[in-house]
Parts: sequence; C-alpha cells; structure tokens
Amino acid sequence: MAKWIAMVLGALLVVTNGWWLYSAIDQAVTLSYRDQLMYEYANRIVALSKLSSHLLRGRSETEVRTLLSEVLPDEKPFTKDGTLNITWLSFTLDDKNAIVGVEDDQLVADWAKPDAAH
Repeated sequence: MAKWIAMVLGALLVVTNGWWLYSAIDQAVTLSYRDQLMYEYANRIVALSKLSSHLLRGRSETEVRTLLSEVLPDEKPFTKDGTLNITWLSFTLDDKNAIVGVEDDQLVADWAKPDAAH
C-alpha cells in the first residue's frame, strides 16, 4: 500500500512539474510576442507622427481643425496651452497659430528602440 502511495505521489510530482515547465515556456513565448508587437506598433506610431508633422507643418490651426473633422468626425479638437489636441494626438502651435508638429510621446519613442528594456 505504501508503495502505491509513493508511486502516485511521484507521478503527481512529475505531472505538476511538467505542467509548471510548460506554463513557464508558454509565458516566456507569449511575452516575447507581446514585446515584438509593442515594438512594431510603437515604430508605426513614430513613423506616422513624423509623417503627420511633415504634412501639417506650417498649416493654420483652422485648416487642421477642418481636416481633422473630415478625417476623424467623432473627434472634438480643442486648443489648450499652445497645442491643438484630439484624443490621440497633440499638435504644437507657434505664436501665429500655425502647426509646428506633432508632440512626441516619450513612452512610445522608448518602445520603438530595438534594444529597449521594457
């Protein structure tokens, strides 16, 4: 009887350790995929921010508001502290209320670096 109990406990130990190993490997793979996706998304955001800055630089606030209402009709642009803002973007304005560029998000810029520790 004691022999059977030892065998069952030994088998359970092997099975639970195997499950733990599988879970650890699965979590590591999942995290590496997540990090890769975050890296790719961050680089897309950086590229689109640079493109937006280039295309909108020098345009008036009114012109950009009109453009934003056409492209993103659900957004309500507002001006605060020298920036034109919508939910996802902030455009810096100069003293003549012309667009200087899209404000950079440091967190996104950090994720976009290839060897950044996240």
